[in-house]
Formats: sequence, C-alpha cells, structure tokens
Amino acid sequence: MELIKVSSRGQIVIPEDVRKKYDINQGDKLVLLDKNGVLLLKKASDTERALRKEWLLAVEQSFAEVWDNEEDDKVWDNA
Repeated sequence: MELIKVSSRGQIVIPEDVRKKYDINQGDKLVLLDKNGVLLLKKASDTERALRKEWLLAVEQSFAEVWDNEEDDKVWDNA
C-alpha cells in the first residue's frame, strides 16, 4: 500500500517502485476507472489492447450468426 498526496492542481506522483513494476514511463497515458467507488489506474495501451480483443470477438460472433456455410467460411478465412 502506498500513501500519495494530491497537489493543489490535482496532480499525484506515482512512486518510482510502482512505475518500474508496471513499466509506466514519462508520456504514457493512463486510464482512471471508477469501479464501485474504487479508483483504478490502468495503462491506456493495456486498455486499448483489451478493448480491441473484445471488439474482434464480438465481430467474429456477429459474422458467425449470419455466415453458416463452407463458402462463407472460405471468405472468412481469407479475411
């Protein structure tokens, strides 16, 4: 557990050991999430990858619902 202080401008400093552990570097973007009253910080790049993966799964499921024969499978495999 780390204790950090918020500046008058709303800024916080992420301790060096935490930055190293999570490979957070100058210029990295972080996403602040409110999950049932708990604030979470995640690297934006990790969040983007997770969203991209979820989006691709949703696309695959949508196509699976409308494409149901071998000819459609060939088109899908080529994509």
